[in-house]
Amino acid sequence: MDLVVVDLPDPQGAPGPRIQDLKLPPGAVITLITRGSEVVAPQGNTQLQGWDQVTVLAHAADEPAVQDALLQPFERSSDAPAQTPAAPAEPDDVCCPADYELKACNAEERR
Repeated sequence: MDLVVVDLPDPQGAPGPRIQDLKLPPGAVITLITRGSEVVAPQGNTQLQGWDQVTVLAHAADEPAVQDALLQPFERSSDAPAQTPAAPAEPDDVCCPADYELKACNAEERR
């Protein structure tokens, strides 16, 4: 098993699929979503957004399928008319334990 990190595409905050709607390979698990300087606890109803950094535990051979499952919904939505960004995550979806030191990273530097 490997950790696969996928940076979701522009535009920042663009609404993407909910985790429960993704077609991930069997055994693949989303372990972490980083949204700017926040850590979002992945739950089935969590909606992904443009510029999210998604960490998935998966078999190394499944890395291309994981990337496709996460990126294809954004490719399809780029052909659609512009939408209003999703509302901020519900407070219980955001996890910011005091034990963790999070480095705020500039999303542009990741690209």
